[in-house]
Formats: sequence, C-alpha cells, structure tokens
Amino acid sequence: MDLTELAIVRIPTVSEDDATAFEAYLDWLKASHYVTVSPDEVYKWLSGEGEIASKPILLTFDEGGTSLYDIVYPLLVERNMKATIYLATGFIDEIDGLGPFAEDEPMTWQEIKEMQESGLITFGTMGRNGADLTDPSYTSEYIQNDLFVAKLRIQNILGVACNHAAYPKGKINSKVKAAMKACGFETCRAYNLYDSTLSYDLGTQKLETINSDPFMLSSYASVTGFPVPPNPVQPPNEELAPATVPATWSSASTGWTWDEDELLFEGVGTQAINREYLAETTARYLRKRDTRYFITAQLDATITDGSVGIQVLEYNKDGTQITSPGSPDVRTYATLSAIAHDGSPYVTIYRRDGDVLSKLSNPSSLPTGVGYGVSFDPTGTYLAVAHYDSPYITIYKRSGDTFTKLSNPSSLPTGVGYGVSFDPTGTYLAVAHDGSPYITIYKRSGDTFTKLSNPTDLPTSTGRAVSFDPTGTYLAVAHYDSPYITIYKRSGDTFTKLSDPSSLPTGTGRGVSFDTTGTYLAVAQYTSPYVTIYERSGDTFTKLSDPSSLPTGDGYGVSFDTTGTYLAVAHTTSPYITIYKRSGDTFTKLSDPSSLPTGDGYGVSFDTTGTYLAVAQYTSPYVTIYKRSGDTFTKLSNPSSLPSGSGNSVAFAPSNQYPTNYVTGVYTPSSLDVRKIKVAVFTNNPLATVKVKDIHMYEAMTV
Repeated sequence: MDLTELAIVRIPTVSEDDATAFEAYLDWLKASHYVTVSPDEVYKWLSGEGEIASKPILLTFDEGGTSLYDIVYPLLVERNMKATIYLATGFIDEIDGLGPFAEDEPMTWQEIKEMQESGLITFGTMGRNGADLTDPSYTSEYIQNDLFVAKLRIQNILGVACNHAAYPKGKINSKVKAAMKACGFETCRAYNLYDSTLSYDLGTQKLETINSDPFMLSSYASVTGFPVPPNPVQPPNEELAPATVPATWSSASTGWTWDEDELLFEGVGTQAINREYLAETTARYLRKRDTRYFITAQLDATITDGSVGIQVLEYNKDGTQITSPGSPDVRTYATLSAIAHDGSPYVTIYRRDGDVLSKLSNPSSLPTGVGYGVSFDPTGTYLAVAHYDSPYITIYKRSGDTFTKLSNPSSLPTGVGYGVSFDPTGTYLAVAHDGSPYITIYKRSGDTFTKLSNPTDLPTSTGRAVSFDPTGTYLAVAHYDSPYITIYKRSGDTFTKLSDPSSLPTGTGRGVSFDTTGTYLAVAQYTSPYVTIYERSGDTFTKLSDPSSLPTGDGYGVSFDTTGTYLAVAHTTSPYITIYKRSGDTFTKLSDPSSLPTGDGYGVSFDTTGTYLAVAQYTSPYVTIYKRSGDTFTKLSNPSSLPSGSGNSVAFAPSNQYPTNYVTGVYTPSSLDVRKIKVAVFTNNPLATVKVKDIHMYEAMTV
C-alpha cells in the first residue's frame, strides 16, 4: 500500500449540537471502507515492522475536554472505532494558567484511564499547556521539560508508555522537533486548516514525503464541519530540514556487522569492559564551546531487562584519545533508588537491573550528617537529601551513574532537614525542617536553587515530611503539633495556606503522600489510627473513614503506587509495613508479605511502575525491597552492599524515561581539541543482542 493512502485527520471539539453530525461522519467513514488505526500501528508500518489495514485513517483529537468522554467515546465504542487523543496535562490537572480551552471542561484522569483500558483510545500529549512552543521566548530546555513532564504524567497514571505527541498549535521548528526526538516520541502529529469544501484526493507525492517521517505526520482539520482529507499541503512553520545533524556517521566500526538486508548494525552481548564502538565521525562541528548535543540511536529490538546506554570517546587531531574507555555513560536505563540513613555516607544509591540492586560508588561530596529525607526530580537528573547538620540540604546532579554535588543554595533551611520533595516539573523543591519557618521552598533555574519568600501562614512546628501533588498545585507538610498537616495551594511562586481539614490527624504527622491523581492525600502519624486519608474536592480535603484494619504502630512513612490503587504505610511494631488496596474510597488491608522487614519501618516508596516497593527500616539490612505481582508482594534478595545505618527514607528515580527502543544521551565536548568521537551503544544484559537501525547527533541546547 502507498503512503499516500494514510489519512490523518484532526477533529475539532464535538459539542452536543454536533453529536448527530459527528455520528453521521463516523458512519460515512465506515461506509467508505476506512479502517481506524492507532499511532502504534502507523509507527510499526512506517518502520517496516508490521502491516496496516487498507484505507487506514488516524482519527485525532486535542486537549482532553469532557465532550470526548461524554459524546465522542460512546460513539466510537458503539462502532468499535479507534482514536488518538493528545492531552494537555496541565488542562487535565486544572493548573491555573495552563490549558486555556474555554470551550470545554477537562476530563478526569479516571475517565481517561477508563478510555485507555477499552483498547480503542491511545493517549499522547501536546505538552503541559498546549502552548505554541515555537515562541522565541521558550528555551530548548523549557520546551523539552514541558513535553517530558507531560509524557511522564501520562505514563505514571495510565501505566503504559506515552509514545506519541502532537505539535502544540500544529507549529513546528527545529527546536521543537529536536525536543520531541529527545523525549523519545515515536510519532508527532502536525495539522493544517483547510477549506472544508475541498474534495478528497489521495495521490500526491508531498504527503508521501511528509508522512514517511514519523515526526512529521501531517493531519487535516476543517474550519467548519468534520474533515475529509483534502489534497495534502505542507504543514505550516516547518523548516523542512530535519533537526541539525552536524555529523555523518561511519558504518565501518570494529565489532559491529552491517546487515544490508535488514539495514541495521548488529552487535552481540555485553560490552561493559571492552566496548566495541558502533559509529564514529570526524566532526569539525564539535568545536563549538559549551554546546550540548543529543545522540539518539534507534534500536531494532527493545531491551526488556538490564540497562542500555551510550558512551562517547573523544580524540584530538593527532588521533590520540582524550577520554578514557571508562568515561561515564551519557544515559542509562536502569532504575535508580536512594536511601537516606544513619552513618556515613548518609545516602546510599542503587541501580536496579531486573530484580538485582547494585550499590553505586558514593558521591565524592557527602551530606554532612544523618540523612532523613530523599527525593529525585521527575527526570532523574537531580537528587536532594535532607539531613542533620548544616547545610541541612544537599543536592546532586546525575550524569550516568555519577552524582555530583551542586553548590549549596545561597539561603539555607534554618534547622535539621527531615523531609524533601520535588514538584512534578522539577521546578520547585520543598524542604521540611526544624526551626521556623519549618518549610523552605526553592525554585530551580538550571543548576541553581533560589529560595522563595516564605508562605504568609507557616506550619505550627517542626516539619517532618513534605509532598507535592502530581499537578504541582498543592503542597502538604506533615509536622509536630496540631493541626499536624498544613496544605498550601501554589499560584506562580506564591504558596497560600488552605483551611485546615475539618477532621485532623490525631498526632504528629511523620509522612505524607498524594496519589497520582491528586485526589487522595495520606498522612502517617503518631497515635491510632496511625494513618489518616483525605479525599480532595477542589480546595477542600475531607477525611475518609479509617480502614477496618489499621497499622499496628506509629506511622512514619506513606506512599501511593502510580495508579493510586495501592497505599503502603511504614510503621513501628511488626509487621512494620501495612499495604492497602483502594476500591473507590475504601482502603482494604492486603495480606502481609511472607517475609517482613526486620525492624521499625521509617520510610516507604513505590517505584514509578508500581512493581517495586522499598521499605527503609531501623535494623539491618536497613532496606527491604518487594516485587508486586497482582496483590502479592514478594521480598527480593538483599543488595550485596547495604546502607551503613538505620534507613530513614527511600525514593525511586523515574524509570522508562524514554522507550527503550530509543537510546538517547546528551554529550558535551570536553574541550576545543576534540576532532573525532566514537559512540558505543551497549547493554549490560549478556543475553541481549543490540541492533541499531539508526544513529543521529544534533545540537541540543546552549548551557
């Protein structure tokens, strides 16, 4: 089948007045023998990995208004037709100033999950706020962050990869296209407005040229009525040249075989020690100072176990190697976790490969005292540790498996740091601590964290834990002294205290966690019932009935899984961890794991897939890790290297940052002497075969 036969349409908001016409439109598509397809099917077809129905059509919608659930979805289900919806996640989360779509109210995440589970609806993203990202005021870093945070939000809630995106407002330039590639999207949809009176015509070479590029899928939207694909036209604002590719890669590299039939490079097994290098370039383009480059390799097969990474070697004009074979990998795919604990080094960081956790080398600069709280930012780039001695907060930046301490903020917390949390964009960092104001909030710009003005109304005493909701709108602080929980609402850089819930926790708040929809807030506390759960409606938090089975001792830590289905509470007194399953507003205790933590549980965290659960505890091994299968949590073998003292807090870094069939790294030349680089793509799974279909390098951003 010819590429020109792929029809892609963008359908405007379907109001109640439009329902009859839209129903007729769907019936016309069926009568015309169109078959609705998903973007996954389109991508596999374009990649030569699968077939596609004859007369395929991709029905696409934007933003995520309620009309999609109330009107469009039932009509699609009735006809067993597929569609793709590109969500503006800030609109769904009702964040002030994001998603100015006045013609419709947003769907709820529960409705979105129901639609996704039908198998008919694929959810992609158009960023957090759907704004025109080609605006010159937006930096490359801002654009990539906007798209990436939206992608993570969808993945965390739906539990599936978000592989598809739409250019907000249909606008494209090289910076936006580069950001789409860096975020690992497989397809990206643009659109045009056209005169709806134009007749349908399949055959033009231009559509074949555009739609053969998964990052330039061109759709059509009518000014009035529902779109029938017209004569294809070039999308607006496209510079047509792909993202700048400053290097042409050589295929003559030791250890790799070029398969002419499959059009891919092939290398077998692990190259952890003697890595063979897939591609090299003599690149005068690399002589720019302080320039970062994306290196993206497309794999022919997904590595489902272990880590995948990219390594770069540099050479000067004489061919002398500048960097050693042991230089850090620019991107890996293993999940990282961190435990804050007693005893130097006060923070221990692990890499998870499959079910095995391996301790990484300690950072060269350590926290100055006992670690009490730990948090990764949503990209896994920054790690913050709250601890006992000044500066009370230590922040690291990750490059591969290396964590480098950043300069301390110019304004520090006023006392011992106990809890720490990044907001879901990685822009804000909150620290709960001893000494008024009890909560200190920073705003990040690049690697600099600047303290914001204190909220007008402060917590009443020492802050013990802190948590942002998944929209970054609400911030909850658990603390000593009544009301034990203080909740703020953010508007810009201002945090305003909300009215206290009418029913308060019964004792000191030690842990706090929002679920991934921002609907539920759990507080771990001293004194029975040891956990208090609230349901949010607008700015009001209403206490739910206590679970029928309660934790057996003082609650210290609390965590929801990424679906909001499971809630774990770390506490004193055996079994030290209590896990609940939510159905509606009811939390039912599950059977205890067959192997329990060995002492009081102080911290708890689910990983971002909801598969792994870690408990930081008082006695050795100081951390206990479980793997979930259904409602059963099975203890994994302890890491071979353990924390050096009582575990107080635990956090997982985000996983699945990019689909593992794409490996993406950010590379900065070490000096102006670099004349040639070699790039390796590798896995640490000795049973895996790395097959690379394509490799590109292009300018990322100026730092």
